[in-house]
Amino acid sequence: MQAQRVIKVIDSNKLDELSRYKGQKVEIIILPLESDIDKTQFHIQQLKKLKGSLPSLMDGLLYQEKIRNEWKR
Repeated sequence: MQAQRVIKVIDSNKLDELSRYKGQKVEIIILPLESDIDKTQFHIQQLKKLKGSLPSLMDGLLYQEKIRNEWKR
């Protein structure tokens, strides 16, 4: 992904966000959004990097089972 930088005098207010800058020189940064699928895959990859980083902790599902079993006694 690559951003594009534009310096321009605002002469229109086609976007409501631009109306207060009409007549002023502004810097506009255009940054395309990633698709939701790309974001999801990015987050999954980031989470996978953490796998095994805390080996001293009990597995989350085993911990939940242990807690539930305490209530059965």
